[in-house]
Amino acid sequence: EAAIEQVEVAIMPVLRRLPAAAELHARASGMRALAASAGQPAAEALETDAVEALFGRLVQVAGGMPAARMGIPGDRDFAVHLIVLRELLHHGGYARVRFLP
Repeated sequence: EAAIEQVEVAIMPVLRRLPAAAELHARASGMRALAASAGQPAAEALETDAVEALFGRLVQVAGGMPAARMGIPGDRDFAVHLIVLRELLHHGGYARVRFLP
């Protein structure tokens, strides 16, 4: 919860300045790990529902379930990328994130 709150505080001013759009575009290399963990390693984009499902698995890991059992990496970078992406999609009203080269 604390991590989510920190991300929300950081992104809300930025989101207010962005124009409305159906999808978020991302170049971060960590996004590919998210797609792979969502079972879509070659995906050009991830729908918000897929990101929410990954976030649900991360919540279970935070509650004590082993990351390997949930099929996600157990490293901090993965968690940070997922939390930031989830909050951007959620608060920005985006339908998906598209991965740019």
